[in-house]
Amino acid sequence: KSDAISLNFSKAFPNKKVFAVGSGVPKYFDLLGYMDNVSDETIKNSLAVILDGNDIDRMEDARVATASSFIKIDHHIINSKFTRGPSVAIENATSTCELVYKFICEAKLPIDKTIASALFLGLLTDTGRFTYVEDFVEIFNIASDLCKNGADPKALIRRLNITNINDMAFKGYILSHYCVTKSGIIYIILDKKTLDKMHIPYSKASGFINLLSNKEGHPIWFMGIPMNDVYHYEVRSNKYNIQKVCAKFGGGGHEQAAGFSVDKFNKNNLNELIDNLELLIKE
Repeated sequence: KSDAISLNFSKAFPNKKVFAVGSGVPKYFDLLGYMDNVSDETIKNSLAVILDGNDIDRMEDARVATASSFIKIDHHIINSKFTRGPSVAIENATSTCELVYKFICEAKLPIDKTIASALFLGLLTDTGRFTYVEDFVEIFNIASDLCKNGADPKALIRRLNITNINDMAFKGYILSHYCVTKSGIIYIILDKKTLDKMHIPYSKASGFINLLSNKEGHPIWFMGIPMNDVYHYEVRSNKYNIQKVCAKFGGGGHEQAAGFSVDKFNKNNLNELIDNLELLIKE
């Protein structure tokens, strides 16, 4: 059973083989389909469709950089032009799944229950459960159409909320090891040893960042995470445009949810980030 979105791309391009790469989200595999195991040679001879990523260097499967050609579909604020191939980047879209949904509709492809569920889940999570939305009418119309095609919000949210013992322990670690600056910035710096000991994949760790969110008097929070061969910072705010700070470090994202990577963690890049965020608060 292949990934739902790759199945729909296969319908759009019946003469092509379409694969979904990456770790995916295991707790949804039985509902939405499994990721594909793809050889290095296959990737080298393939068109890579980059979804929800404005930087190839930040892709989970680093092999994607070796693909023969590229198309990007994304909704992040763009700091530099995508030069690897055609790009569909609409910054005011709430999620990449919104763009994929519109592509499917324009191509007049069918939306079955599995595809509707995958797209609804993407809308739900990328909008912070519909908290990062400007045009609620449009998004809820899309969500309504997906429900009409079989998406079950109650079942998807119930599964989204499922946790495990490792996750619980990691939440406890974050809530007992965070730091606070004089200006009220909350942050936690993670290392490979800690994540390995707690059995938390690097790609999953960033999903816990909002444990530090919306604390009264603390309008900015961030997390430092080791990822493959780089060190990554995820930054959030409920008040300030932190994207422009991340852009100074070569990153990007959204006004209140952005990130960037450095070659490796050190006190200098940590302090520089804090200094820039504190200047933002003082503006």
